[in-house]
Amino acid sequence: MSRRATVTRTRGSVHWVGYLGEEIPCAVDRRRNGRRGATGRVLPGDEVEIERQSDGTYVISDTRPRRNELAWARTHGRSPVSAANVDCMVIVESAVKPEFNRRVVDRLLAAAKRRGTGALVVVTKCDLTDESLVRSQVARLAEEGVDVVPTSAVSGAGLAAVRARLRGRISAIVGRPGVGKSRLVRALYPGHDPEADPAIATRRAELHPVPGGGYVVL
Repeated sequence: MSRRATVTRTRGSVHWVGYLGEEIPCAVDRRRNGRRGATGRVLPGDEVEIERQSDGTYVISDTRPRRNELAWARTHGRSPVSAANVDCMVIVESAVKPEFNRRVVDRLLAAAKRRGTGALVVVTKCDLTDESLVRSQVARLAEEGVDVVPTSAVSGAGLAAVRARLRGRISAIVGRPGVGKSRLVRALYPGHDPEADPAIATRRAELHPVPGGGYVVL
């Protein structure tokens, strides 16, 4: 009997899936699985059917059609990482240090629209600049129908609102270097430290389960 699961990470021909609160390593049953997306790759976020074998191991017997495939570069000049079936692109942009860059936000919002994902703009470091400036940045985005939340990892302002929006979803954290992505994730989900994640160094995307349900893609 097959079971539905979500791929959380891949290493060569081994793919880990999240199933009933556990991570299970699987190989692909290539004799039966002919639908692995346009690229033929299994990606984090893929929805798959898994089957238990007589020796107790599991294989991926089928991969469901993808709703979308998202690729982004963690650092300028590096090869992009990819994930499938992303529900929300979390666009992280700082209010200051570095200065808020509306052009970057607009470019990422357009990318989310092209890929068919939802988008949430999270403005970080709001405690480090004038409150009226933050209100102006947020108001302009909100007037255009953008879902935007101002936050502070120091005071905790806005973090509960961000958690509520990400609950039960697969959310990719994106943004330029220095805007506070890692600090935001640590503040949202204590125990998750992107800077200590070996996948960052190896340029792989991984899905991390978070309290309340759902995954963040790091």
